[in-house]
Amino acid sequence: MNGIPRCALVVPLLLAVLSFAFFACSAPDARDAEGNLRSGWTRLGQTEAALESGEGYDEIAVRSELGAYDRLQLYVDNHPVYLRDVTVHYTDGTSERFLIRATLPAGSHTHVLHLAGFPRGIDRVVLGFQGAEPPGAGAQEDVADSAANDEPQHSRMAVYGRR
Repeated sequence: MNGIPRCALVVPLLLAVLSFAFFACSAPDARDAEGNLRSGWTRLGQTEAALESGEGYDEIAVRSELGAYDRLQLYVDNHPVYLRDVTVHYTDGTSERFLIRATLPAGSHTHVLHLAGFPRGIDRVVLGFQGAEPPGAGAQEDVADSAANDEPQHSRMAVYGRR
């Protein structure tokens, strides 16, 4: 090709594609270190879940007029929670499930969840959780603590979306 080696054209093109893929796939957290909402993220809703013994589910309804999203992130505010899974129900009737299986300390968050396909409207987000410990870990202590303290603990969980 007119004296230009083929690799001289392929290498810059490959670098451009790889750098676009890196920056398109990486996303900053929804909140900064001080807890302020970052630009581009929208608070979609929150729930106050009772952390009773055993498994629980809670649902965060999302208003469809908030738009379409391709990333989500969940935050836990006041008590730690073992988050098993997150199921996103889209306005088109489809759903997508993410296995989390991690204890989220109070004030922490999940990694950014990249939703499959193109940005879509979200109808609701269903959270599968239980107390602060994974199944089988510290179950006896949790029962003793909850018996001494008649009121169940509540954890506030909020979901944020990014377009």
